[in-house]
Amino acid sequence: MDNFGFLKVAAAVPHVRVADCDYNTERMAAMAEEAARRGVEIVAFPELGVTAYTCGDLLLQQTLLDAADEALERLVRATRKLPLTLIAGAPLRHGSTLYNCAVVFTQGKVLGVVPKTYIPDYGEFYENRWFASGAGISDEHIAVAGQQADFGADLTIMEEGSEFVDRFTHRERYTWPMFTSCCPGWVRFLKGQFPDYTDNLSTAKSPQQMFGALAKSYFAEKIGVDPKRIFVVSIMPCIAKKSEAALPTMRTISDDPDVDVVLTTREIVRMFRGEQINPATMEETPFDSPLGTGTGAAVIFGASGGVMDAALRSAYYLVTGSNPDPDAFSAIRGVKGWKEATFTIPKVGDLSVAVVSGLSNARQLMTDLEEGRVHYDFVEVMACPGGCAGGGGQPIHDGTEMAEARGNVLWSIDKKSPVRFSHENPEVQTLYREYLRAPLSGRSHHLLHTDHEGWKMPNQK
Repeated sequence: MDNFGFLKVAAAVPHVRVADCDYNTERMAAMAEEAARRGVEIVAFPELGVTAYTCGDLLLQQTLLDAADEALERLVRATRKLPLTLIAGAPLRHGSTLYNCAVVFTQGKVLGVVPKTYIPDYGEFYENRWFASGAGISDEHIAVAGQQADFGADLTIMEEGSEFVDRFTHRERYTWPMFTSCCPGWVRFLKGQFPDYTDNLSTAKSPQQMFGALAKSYFAEKIGVDPKRIFVVSIMPCIAKKSEAALPTMRTISDDPDVDVVLTTREIVRMFRGEQINPATMEETPFDSPLGTGTGAAVIFGASGGVMDAALRSAYYLVTGSNPDPDAFSAIRGVKGWKEATFTIPKVGDLSVAVVSGLSNARQLMTDLEEGRVHYDFVEVMACPGGCAGGGGQPIHDGTEMAEARGNVLWSIDKKSPVRFSHENPEVQTLYREYLRAPLSGRSHHLLHTDHEGWKMPNQK
């Protein structure tokens, strides 16, 4: 039906039991499966269907509200493989306030929560005994079901991967190899020591700077807030991120910087200790949406070889239209300071890549490139040995180098992630569909790319 601009929708009314959240959501899941078999694309369930509408003062019991939260999360998971969007009614807490909400979700992803604004208080209706109106929370978010993070990194891969495909399929227009540009220490090293290669850098901003630009544009529009009221704080394993955020080319939206403050992970640890905060004892909470979901490909940005691995996964898809094995590029993983490999991508041919970490290795790489001893198509360089996992802003363990251990954790998270390709991040897909239009589009270039010649090193005239 969508070929003619129509969607098939359904209103589903399951049998419910008062305050039996498990039973109610099981019935909803079963009806959702039936709706999917009938080709329904959007299915709406009744108001407060998770608990049943007639719970009365049971809605004042935390036990019931906890059960509703858990049952709703199970319903989101149980329907994640169904090709339809669901709307379920549930009581949700926000701070110390309870709201009567409609929760919209699809394929395991919560798209939004709409709190009821008109609360009846007449005849047999006395909802205001339990619920507050949602009219006053238009600029806030209500968290439902835990979600992963690292959105900025997935976006970087979409832009950098697309840029590489464009360059590789128009080789005659560019100089080679193409270098990654998400490490500001490496960018400064190249501009200062080998300035003739500046044009070889990808123009894609780092995840930090992409996030800052989008937080003050796309996100600001989404929540209806003046960008000048948004203060972006970035917590990074890298000291050089402070100088990156201060570059004159990183003020995309206004005269204000896209990222206002950068704290290193070591600094945030000191702040926690100073305030006697132990993160290990704190309850996990989901990140905001939009800009809150991530993939395994985003997580591995912190490990040496991770940017290259993630970029190749999406570049392969962009060229062939199908996903590779997510572990197809494992030859470039690990903490060895200089790794190289050749991969074959259908329709393109052989692709020669290198992954380098540590500036001593970077200097040797550049010398060998200048003297013609090595030739590559795509090169990832990180200034710190082992990549960001061994970054200069990380907590210090005397006598122990932690980059390999931290990197191994990131690779294991990627391995277990349900989504391991940046181009499959649902929020990235929505962002391009609603706002950016496509990778490398005009708006994408304005917000997500930079001019490396737009600022000078201290030794430049």
